[in-house]
Amino acid sequence: SNAVKFTPSGGKVTLSASPAGTGGNGGGAREVAVSVADTGPGIPEADQQRIFEKFY
Repeated sequence: SNAVKFTPSGGKVTLSASPAGTGGNGGGAREVAVSVADTGPGIPEADQQRIFEKFY
């Protein structure tokens, strides 16, 4: 919801998914990589170092 909330009117939110991982038994990928990209303003540089802090 963050990407949608902060992308301005006329902006773009892109979701993509692709196979990832090795599968272990040669049967192909057993994991999926999911990506979200948007044209919003981004996270201020001063806050970027804290984005993985719990409860930030």
